[in-house]
Amino acid sequence: MLRTVDVGTNRVRFVEAGQPLPEHDRHVALMSLPHILRLGPRDLPGPIPYLHADPERVALWRRRLRIGGDGRLCVGLIWQGNPKARAERCRSPPLSALEPLLAMDRVRFIALQKEHGLDQLADVALARRIERPGHEFDEGPDAFLDTAALMMALDVVICSDTAAAHLAGALARPTILMLPAVPDWRWMLDRPDCLWYPTMRLVRQPRPGDWEAVARAVRALVDERAPAA
Repeated sequence: MLRTVDVGTNRVRFVEAGQPLPEHDRHVALMSLPHILRLGPRDLPGPIPYLHADPERVALWRRRLRIGGDGRLCVGLIWQGNPKARAERCRSPPLSALEPLLAMDRVRFIALQKEHGLDQLADVALARRIERPGHEFDEGPDAFLDTAALMMALDVVICSDTAAAHLAGALARPTILMLPAVPDWRWMLDRPDCLWYPTMRLVRQPRPGDWEAVARAVRALVDERAPAA
């Protein structure tokens, strides 16, 4: 299966693993590109946003979920990645640790979570404040089309280190990323900003396993954006 997308001014083709490659002049590992192109921190970020949601889908989800007009800050929430991923053991908070955040007034929480982690909604009392878009959300063959559209309709995206975090950054959405004490290398160390995505704020565990401190710090950042009572 061959798909083509436009990224900025460039056309990128994706080939399913195991399928014949189209005609090409060079082959290079993706993670080797910064070295080959001689890119460093001073060259980041590139043009942002470099992904765009379908405007009709944005309008659809804004209309379907009746987003806006009630004076509340609309926050998209993602708290878990794929549990089969090797890094998942420490990179995502349990939903229960986010209760200080869920207790906020003047904030509307909408789950951008798909499949994994939804079982936790039954075990957290304040999870009743998290709305779900419905079973048809990103139900089609193309991943993230609805997620991208709904992100564009929201005020803020809060997430753990998942693929959706990169989607929010690529869309240039205001994003708060919750990180473990020892994060993936892309997020570097000891800085609240992100080299790759200028609209992203990084909130790090002060010590391994301390997601409660992260939740309090995230709450303070959200409180800065929330409308006055």
